[in-house]
Amino acid sequence: MNLFVNEILENPGTNEKYRILWVDEGNIIAYLIDINDEKALPFVKKVSEIKEEIVSDQLNKTKNDPFLYLSANEELPEKYLEIRDQAWNVIKDMVNKEPKIFDKKVRSFLTNEAMKLHNVTYPAVRKYLRKYWQRGKMINALLPDYSNSGAKGKERKPGEKKRGRPRKYSSKGINVDDKVKKVFRVALEKYYLTTDENNLTHAYKMMIKEFYADDVYYENGVQKVKIKDEDKLPSINQFKYWYEKEYSISEATIARKGVVKAEKEYRAILNNSLSEVHGPGSRFQIDATVADVYLISKFNSNWIIGRPIIYIVIDVFSRMVAGIHIGLEGPSWLGA
Repeated sequence: MNLFVNEILENPGTNEKYRILWVDEGNIIAYLIDINDEKALPFVKKVSEIKEEIVSDQLNKTKNDPFLYLSANEELPEKYLEIRDQAWNVIKDMVNKEPKIFDKKVRSFLTNEAMKLHNVTYPAVRKYLRKYWQRGKMINALLPDYSNSGAKGKERKPGEKKRGRPRKYSSKGINVDDKVKKVFRVALEKYYLTTDENNLTHAYKMMIKEFYADDVYYENGVQKVKIKDEDKLPSINQFKYWYEKEYSISEATIARKGVVKAEKEYRAILNNSLSEVHGPGSRFQIDATVADVYLISKFNSNWIIGRPIIYIVIDVFSRMVAGIHIGLEGPSWLGA
């Protein structure tokens, strides 16, 4: 059983949820944070203790991440992006100093440095860090809580006014209603979710040509599309956003690569040799190879003895070579 950064662990008894912020390479310790506590700070815990609590059902792994919506690449008002970017500019250097940043003394020192550099208060820096850690360790975690104005996680019905940030250099655009979403699905399944492996930009262009073009003509042998009213076209960002919302990575991979190739080359690796060892000397691995030389008798150079077998013993935890043996016994359990 492995633990991964950004996984959510839930206590079924108290409904408390913890996000995994960092796991050391040796799988010994991890840093977590309570994602719902307004005063939460990172705390350290042994990986072995976490695994024991999962096995005993004191903790459960859950995919119910209340902040997953923040990862969507949706068009946002300019003022929200400015607030986000200002906060990110304050903490971006701090959060890269893992795992030192999780230590209280180090964090306090770095916070004071950020206060002087960016002319912000101590509570502000602490608030930015907490939001970043609790909401998924991404820049959009620092967006203002605009979702409080409506039902978080529920899809809004579009009205007549265009939602989202106004387009800067192109046409006005449209809202994505059920009719537009149906067109998106057809275009994605026809031009993107196929073994042709076209990119999303190609799928978008083919969708515009098939569903929104007023005329398709050729000029000097080049196919061109005529659009009378570009204000009635969905943007490529809307197209990409609804693709990411409707289809999971696994669904898209299977559709584009095929079941056999997806299972063989793209399925998740859920375990490795490090997950079952606790320290140096816990387990060793032996590898044998036939040397690319021939040995001859010291009594008669015409007598060829054969090619030697080189055995190498490696400590799984440290990856260090623990021993080397060269002999004539063929690669086998007996020889090892």
